[in-house]
Amino acid sequence: MTGVRGWNRAALGCAALVLAATSVGCGSSSGGTASVAQTKSATSTVKASTATNPNAFGEISLTSTAFQNGHPLPATYTCSGANISPPLRWSKLPADAKELVFVALDIRKGGRNKVAWSFAGVKPSDAQIAAGTLPPGAVLGQNQTGKDKWGGVCGAKGERHRVAFLIYALRRKLNLKPGFDPIAIRPRLKAATISTGLTLASYTHP
Repeated sequence: MTGVRGWNRAALGCAALVLAATSVGCGSSSGGTASVAQTKSATSTVKASTATNPNAFGEISLTSTAFQNGHPLPATYTCSGANISPPLRWSKLPADAKELVFVALDIRKGGRNKVAWSFAGVKPSDAQIAAGTLPPGAVLGQNQTGKDKWGGVCGAKGERHRVAFLIYALRRKLNLKPGFDPIAIRPRLKAATISTGLTLASYTHP
């Protein structure tokens, strides 16, 4: 899928920076400059991390009850298990947020990266999702296969992955339709983003 490959090339600047040095965070909550779609901008806005989240990307706290930030993703959420989306919870949203958008990137050695998940239309009043669910009213976008679902973490025996779960708080609603192409919305996402968050997981296929 050409669009997803384009997202990979453009979107991984900040996530790659975090993975390379966990003592460094990146991002800003002002003017959408923290968009993960801007590699050059992300590199230029490196700042000291916080003690509570050494992999901080932006101001939003994004966590999971299934894994700790930077630690392994349980097999349940991969092709080695039930392959369902993991639970997520978030806080510290900007008061003027109108919508939340989520993207999960499967980051592999050698640049073989994929969009595993994308969804939008999440109300700022929502604070969490259970495994295998979405908030009421949320719409799924395409994953690396062009399907509207959690794409999972799949690969060969011994293959190592990093999965970056990203949240974007927007100043205005995008009103996206089910099956939206995550690459096609990048300009609108960048223009509307006022704050971001990131949590990371790792996985090695048995």
